[in-house]
Amino acid sequence: MNINKNGKKFKLYKIAAVTLSAALVFGCGEDLKFKGSTIADNGEASEGNEGNGESGANLYAAITDTLSISDDGAGFLKYSIVDNLTNELTSGAISIDVIYPTGQDQDFSIGLYDSTNSTSKMVADVILKSDGRIVTRVAGSASNTLTVKHTLGDTNNFKITWDATTNQYALSLNNTEIYTGDYNNTTASGVAYFGVKLGSNTKVAAKTSIVDNIVIYSDTAMATTVFEDDFESGYIVGESLDGDGDIYSGLQAVVAGSEADEENEEEAGDFPTALDEFSFTSGLYANSGSATTPLKGSGNDTNVISNTTGATSAENMALNLAQGSSVFEEESSEPYAYLSYTSTEGSGADQITGSFTLEAVINLSSRAIASDVALIDYANTSNYLGFKTYIESSDDDEGVVKFKIYGGVIDGENQSTEAVTSSPLATDSWSHIVTVYDADAADSGTYGSLTIYINGVEQVTKDVNFVPVENEATDKFIVGGGSGSSDKNLDGDLDNIATWNVALTETQVIERAALFGL
Repeated sequence: MNINKNGKKFKLYKIAAVTLSAALVFGCGEDLKFKGSTIADNGEASEGNEGNGESGANLYAAITDTLSISDDGAGFLKYSIVDNLTNELTSGAISIDVIYPTGQDQDFSIGLYDSTNSTSKMVADVILKSDGRIVTRVAGSASNTLTVKHTLGDTNNFKITWDATTNQYALSLNNTEIYTGDYNNTTASGVAYFGVKLGSNTKVAAKTSIVDNIVIYSDTAMATTVFEDDFESGYIVGESLDGDGDIYSGLQAVVAGSEADEENEEEAGDFPTALDEFSFTSGLYANSGSATTPLKGSGNDTNVISNTTGATSAENMALNLAQGSSVFEEESSEPYAYLSYTSTEGSGADQITGSFTLEAVINLSSRAIASDVALIDYANTSNYLGFKTYIESSDDDEGVVKFKIYGGVIDGENQSTEAVTSSPLATDSWSHIVTVYDADAADSGTYGSLTIYINGVEQVTKDVNFVPVENEATDKFIVGGGSGSSDKNLDGDLDNIATWNVALTETQVIERAALFGL
């Protein structure tokens, strides 16, 4: 949607839709409901359609932090008041809905900035902690802990009013004022920028945080609305809020929710039946997919495999693989184990003949990786057949996820290609990894494309330039390694392993990630 304001064109960006409501994903008492956003020529916002009304849409901004880099690695979304509304607001108010999910391990901050747009010169900084604490920044120090806590997993509405004549601001939680204090930056003449941030530049966040219903007012009484966005109207599936957009600037910020287009809408849970699905909740290695082949423990000591808590709760069972006494050492005598089954005609992964999807939900140990570790491996690497998803061990790429597919040997040339993520996988936290081969990808070449998603966010897409060749039906389907030593097998936890003989859509991948709280 393009919106004219003072001769400038603005575009609202929309990302891939997720088909679970906020209530289903995060346990909220009700679905988020928002109004469409426009900006009139006089700078005031006008109302659009009710989010859960006739349009059927229920969209919101999802912010992740999966980049552990030293500079600008935190996920954020920021709105420029001074650019979009011409001037800073000497007095005003902001209202925003936030869902801080249960299991999140990084701070989430709501910030007001002066014209310098600098963290050190913030007018107000409200920081949400993983234990429910709310902390405000005073004179540059994030040390003022409030007595009231936010509720994890539920929708919390925050309102901040400010007034430059008093250099004070007030904070309300769910329409109850909980704090009044001086500006963090007492020299600020007003608020020029508003933003939210998840995590830090050097760490990654375990979960996705949600924001919605952003409303900015030009007065403390909240009588005059100058900007309003519920992420419902005018957003286009597949676009990102990252970078310097026409309305927002951001990093790892996307729009998620249930799509309004009924003709193309995918219903929650509208999945093809998995070919294999190992959830480790009903029998140790039982297969609840359409193929009935169970996994079995392989290696020299299956005692390294035990039960543990899964990604979502204590009731959610997972497997722990603790390789050897000192995992990823070179001593081949150490105990090791992995999981596998031997496919036979029509009983498992041998049914894959075209597009397919692989899913692994893992919690990777922080120990160094000495060798490549396969998460899902149905490949004959000697004859260049099949496929695999694995974690790289080399010095340059240690910890990145790779998705490799083979095309046999043609005229003496080995055919293979792989998609590679740009950042290493997070350790000591759960990750939802999905790799998709789409033989009919619209934007790819003749032979389709490979895509890797981490926690519902697309990381990379790579075109395939040959016809993939299926593996031999009698080969092993391997989970968590497959090698004859402890350093080449997964050290960590497995919550779910699944395969589909179709390419899941981006919407379906996001929904799957949400099932595990990721």
